Amino acid sequence: MVDKAKLRRGRGAVAGASCMVAVAFLAGCSVTEPIEGITSDGQVLQGTTTASMSGGRFTGTSDNLSCSGTYNPAESSRTISMPMKCNDGRTGVIVATRDPDGISGTGIAHLSDGTVARFAFGADIASLTPPPPPGSQPAPSPEPPPISGQQTSGGQSQGGDYMPCLIARAEQIDDGRSEVSTIAGALTTYCRSELQASVEAGCRGMSAEACSRLSDRLNGSVMSFATKAVLAARAKRAGQGAR
Repeated sequence: MVDKAKLRRGRGAVAGASCMVAVAFLAGCSVTEPIEGITSDGQVLQGTTTASMSGGRFTGTSDNLSCSGTYNPAESSRTISMPMKCNDGRTGVIVATRDPDGISGTGIAHLSDGTVARFAFGADIASLTPPPPPGSQPAPSPEPPPISGQQTSGGQSQGGDYMPCLIARAEQIDDGRSEVSTIAGALTTYCRSELQASVEAGCRGMSAEACSRLSDRLNGSVMSFATKAVLAARAKRAGQGAR
């Protein structure tokens, strides 16, 4: 058994990452860290995440809810996704970004009923903040970029309220620390009605075939739009902080 304190002392981040990333080569290496999550409806789950030679597992519980899952601790990417199941029948996906030490980090979980949770593990628990409550209305961001640079037949930009919605949601859920791709991946589940409205607006006056192509293009670019929204939200936050 490798002593966790020794992993954190002397060898620092390199040793911590070696146990999490190269676990297959270190027989008997096992690291357990606390994990804590806060759901959009206010539930606080606490538990542990453990990485060992046999794989990774995590669990979090509250008074009446327990969620758990497994992951591959040898995954080289800092950002990983993990399936999860809860005792009330809900399923979900967690997208986590590990810190350079490999034993702490943050992430976002999306459950099958639309519930969102922010979570942190290891030393990052101290900086955990709750996600916005369900049904909260984000304030619109001024002058957001359009969804695309193309124009409809009526001369109006495609996009409508979709990008303002995405940017406003990004301002709510972005912890400012996770990788842009992590927040953008979580953001893709938001503002779907606004996206559909944008498709419908863009299809006015188009043939069915052209409308289908437009729908495919916009729906296939959701991750790109979400990434732009996160970057716009961070730029706005940086500008406000510089004042």
